[in-house]
This record gives sequence, structure tokens and C-alpha cells, in this order.
Amino acid sequence: MKSSPYRWASSGDVNAFFGLMLDNIAGLVLTVGLLSAFFGFPVDFALRYMIPGTAIGVLIGDLMYFWLAFKLAAEQRRSDVTAMPLGLDTPSTIGMVFFVLGPAYVAATHSAFMEIAAAGDLVQDSINATIESVKQAARTDEAIDNLVNMVPHQAAMATWHIGICAILIMGLIKSVLAFGADWIRQVFPRAGLLGSLAAIALVLIAFTQMPDIAVNPIVGFASLVIVLATLVARGKLPFRIPGALGAVVTGCVIWYLLVGYDQATGSNLAYPAETASTIWFPIQWWSVFTFDWINSFGQAVGYLPYIIPFAIATVIGGIDCTESAASAGDEFQTSHIIGIEAAATILAGFCGGVIQTT
Repeated sequence: MKSSPYRWASSGDVNAFFGLMLDNIAGLVLTVGLLSAFFGFPVDFALRYMIPGTAIGVLIGDLMYFWLAFKLAAEQRRSDVTAMPLGLDTPSTIGMVFFVLGPAYVAATHSAFMEIAAAGDLVQDSINATIESVKQAARTDEAIDNLVNMVPHQAAMATWHIGICAILIMGLIKSVLAFGADWIRQVFPRAGLLGSLAAIALVLIAFTQMPDIAVNPIVGFASLVIVLATLVARGKLPFRIPGALGAVVTGCVIWYLLVGYDQATGSNLAYPAETASTIWFPIQWWSVFTFDWINSFGQAVGYLPYIIPFAIATVIGGIDCTESAASAGDEFQTSHIIGIEAAATILAGFCGGVIQTT
């Protein structure tokens, strides 16, 4: 049987790209925003140390799925195989922030201030001593000020190391569970697997996306209307522009028009976010390759009651997604899907990432 060449790219991939890309960016923003808003975690540190490794894990994982699609297309002599998508897991992203990273940062900050308090006692003792001791106290007091200024960075560094260890543990757990993924998919009926996947999607849309749209309704609802009209109702935009791309472009145009109007009139229609310094090519995350984080495995073990369920949840999600692909005709081997997901998570950890892929 002669097969046609594999069409590895089509117009539908434009929608898929923007859907996956924006979802992953939202996951990164969610991580940084929650850490900063609820725990006072330094944003600059998160952008320079945590985000690059997480992004690398997603990129390499998607490339591995891309290769897997080529492999399946060659085996089945088909031209319409779609690659599995890899991204950041939203539920465990929220869980990692509130149950692992945030508490670790608070604990590290508390520990650092306890050390400073102990140093402060030494200063007080020296002040009550001789004149020479008072001179020494002044120098010590200056050192304490320097310590206080260094606390956020040091605590963030300790948190980063714990997060790396946690992600590596998750990746190892998923690597082991990958061996039983095919059996689990065979045991459970398709309706059960896809039903849970749809339920999770509806919950995430309702509780993480709609509030963001409502915060800035002029921009949000304009984009939402285009998404519903094109991706749900199958309507067509002029010049055959993909729906996801059209929604992004429309939202950006409206946003910048509102920003210009706000600057001209002094109004506040765009609800602009706080400005931050632009970081194009951070290199601070390269310090992960000194492997100082290895000493934090003992602390990460204390978070196993959270780490293990997060890892299992993404394995279940991977099995569900594999069944979803099979229902559309792309029969991937479940153990391969989960295995690549595990490898991407481990790679993200080795590069300094703190959020697992799914």
C-alpha cells in the first residue's frame, strides 16, 4: 500500500499552537503571580532562576512528542497523525505554590531571621561592654543590615532548591508508573477516562479562566466571543484567519487602544498591570549545574504527602489524554506518552524548573 507524505503541519496547528502556547504562558504567570501575591516571593528571582528550566522541559517534551507522531505516522503509513501536546499542569502548579514552594519560602525566611535575631543579641551584649566592643558592634550592626537585605534572595534560593528536588521526585515517580499505564488504560472504559478529562477542563475554565476574563471584560469578552464563534460554532474569520490567532490579535489591539486612550484622557479602562523590568536572556539559572540543590533532598522529602498525589494526578491525566487521542484515531502507546512526560519533568528539574509537565 502506497502512503501519502506525512502532513506534519496544517492550518489547524496554528490554533493548536496559540492554544498550547498561551496556556503554558498562563501557567508560568500563575506560578510567579501566586508566589509573589501570597508569599512575597521576589518576582525577579522567579523569572531569572525558576522559569527558564520549566520552559526548557516543556519545549523538549513537545519535541519528543513531535518525534513520536512522526514515528506513529510511519508505522501506520498515515498522513494525518496529530502529535500529543505537552504543557504545565495547572492543578499541581497551584498545589506546588501553596503546599510546597510557598511554605518552603516562609520557612526559609523565618530561619534566616532567627539567625539575624541571634546576631542581634550579640550586638546588644557588645554595646553593654567596653568602648572597643561598641566600635565592633557598629560593624556588626552594619553586617546585620546586609543580612536582612539578603534574606529574600537566600530564602528564594533555598526554596528553588527544594522545588528542583520535588520535581525530580515527581519525574521518578511517573517513570515508575509509566510501566503500568497501558494496563490501567485497558482496564477502565473510555467513557470513564474521557468523562473525568472533560470535568477537569470545565472546572479549570470556570475557576481559572473566567475570573481573568471578568477582571478586564472589554478585552476578555471580545476575545471570548471570537473563540466561541470560531472554535465552538465553527464560524470563519475573514481571510481564513485561525480562530485562536484572531482572538489573540483582537485582544491585543483592544488592549493597546485602551492603553492609548487611558494615557490621553487619564482614565483607567485598560487596568494596566504593574510594570516590571524586561528580562530577555536570563543566565542566573545556569547555577543549577553546580548541583548545590542536591543537599535539599532531605527537606523535599518532608513534602512527599503533596508531591506523590501531584505526580499520580498527571499520570492519570496522561492516560486520559492518550485515550482522547485514540478516540480521534491516533493510537499512541500509553507507556510512551507517560514515559516522555516523566522524562520532560526530570529534564525540567535538572534545568531548574519547579513545575511539572503533563
